[in-house]
Amino acid sequence: MKQTIQKIKLSAHGIKGMQVWMVKQEQKDGQLWLNEYPGVQYRYPVQGKFYETIQMLGLHVGRICDIKPVDEDNYCNITVTQVKKTENGFLLTAVVESTLVKTYTVNTPLVTEEDGYDYFDKVMKLVERIFAGVENYIKGEIKVDVERYLMDLHKDEDNFAVEVLKEMTDDEKEKLYIAELEARGHIVIVNEQPDETLKAVA
Repeated sequence: MKQTIQKIKLSAHGIKGMQVWMVKQEQKDGQLWLNEYPGVQYRYPVQGKFYETIQMLGLHVGRICDIKPVDEDNYCNITVTQVKKTENGFLLTAVVESTLVKTYTVNTPLVTEEDGYDYFDKVMKLVERIFAGVENYIKGEIKVDVERYLMDLHKDEDNFAVEVLKEMTDDEKEKLYIAELEARGHIVIVNEQPDETLKAVA
């Protein structure tokens, strides 16, 4: 049945997956119903090109909210955490990190074509591309980069040895990855086919 993605929200910058708001057209007793699924949590990580595509919206958050570093020597980073699409526009939420100002969250207003934002059509196409990727993400068709996941998970730990991780075999990384998932309460089902590890959430 047809489903329409309305909004996504990254959990822990995508390391712990994402929440998805959607409407599904489903059949029951011979009739079609539009059922709402608010904030469904998917646990597998959001990373790689899919994550990078979402972060391409950060440029537009900066333009719409007029976020600029004080000068070229000061660091300013915008990380998109939430994307919402309406019938006629979009809303974005992001975390802003700066060397001069503590980390804070910004929300764009609802931006529609009538607002005259020069890049409106470009953003709408990018949001549609992201939501198409969400469909594949929900189906489990986006393969997890195990090494990147482990590095992202432990990047703030002083005693985490990146060199040791890089020297591990693929099998050792996979076992560590599964152990990390299980330690966080996930049920992991390993398929007998190579490179086909399926993750299910308890």
